[in-house]
Amino acid sequence: MSYLNPPLSVLAYGSSWKERMETLLMWGVFDVGTRTLENYRLKEGQADFEAEGRMEKLYDQYHDELSKVREGQWDDVLRWALGMETLGWNVKSRDMAVCKAAYERLEAFSDQRQRVLKRDPSKRVFVRGLQTEWLARAAKAVRDNEKPTNKVVFTESHFAVLMAVLSKVGGHDDSGKPRVNTVTWPEIQYRAMGYLSKKEMDADLPLRSDGAQPLTQWQIDRRAKQLDTPLNYFVRYVPMIGQKALPAWYGAGGVEVGEVVKAATSRVTKGRGGWNGQWRRIQNQRGNLAKKVIDFDAGQRSLDEAGIVAGRKMG
Repeated sequence: MSYLNPPLSVLAYGSSWKERMETLLMWGVFDVGTRTLENYRLKEGQADFEAEGRMEKLYDQYHDELSKVREGQWDDVLRWALGMETLGWNVKSRDMAVCKAAYERLEAFSDQRQRVLKRDPSKRVFVRGLQTEWLARAAKAVRDNEKPTNKVVFTESHFAVLMAVLSKVGGHDDSGKPRVNTVTWPEIQYRAMGYLSKKEMDADLPLRSDGAQPLTQWQIDRRAKQLDTPLNYFVRYVPMIGQKALPAWYGAGGVEVGEVVKAATSRVTKGRGGWNGQWRRIQNQRGNLAKKVIDFDAGQRSLDEAGIVAGRKMG
């Protein structure tokens, strides 16, 4: 199972969903290949040996394609071929030069947006834990122009909501555990468009060439529910206080629903003063109720006594 970690800003790239998805697919080849090579280099000296060992196998299998590589491009070929092999794609299906160009375009776009929005380019927000098969499925839906029906279809709007949620809960925390967190529907709305705030989204929307419009609260809620069940892309839990629904909690990366419920319950309880606070609140409510009952009984007795006295006077 392979994963991509694209910048969230990719959701604002291009003039159409088709262009966006195709570019992201090709970007993913170099992203996976680069991370694979970096993991090798962490092994102190084993990187080139192991990576080139895999390349030799690829060279034997795809000699004609790899023999066309120009001198000085070996590092690019290494990343491209490792990415293709890791993703399980045939090297004949994705040209190296095209993949590299897509990678550079998307990286440049993401860096430019950071500068335009006055953010540090080195502190981009990434979508962690995006499975490549999810991306491939979404790309196919875009190519086939699939639309939501009574039968759940994984469309570009589902993919955008998935990316928005994973930008907050994808991957793992510093301890190696899957992230669990709240993601409100307004957050999903602007993140699904590639932004980090509603202010950014409102300012940039008129300038977009794809004519995209934000998803409504109803659309977001429906797609989030479908991505939970029956699609099983993440776990979603909505805590309640009485009849009031609180912001939904999400978990991904193999997290169990019980973990999400536990985190949500703990936060809600903590926010209301912890278990001791809950206990004091219940006791106070009981005390107030008892006081009202006592006051009611006292008032009732006063009325009864007043009636008796009035009756005696009349008699």
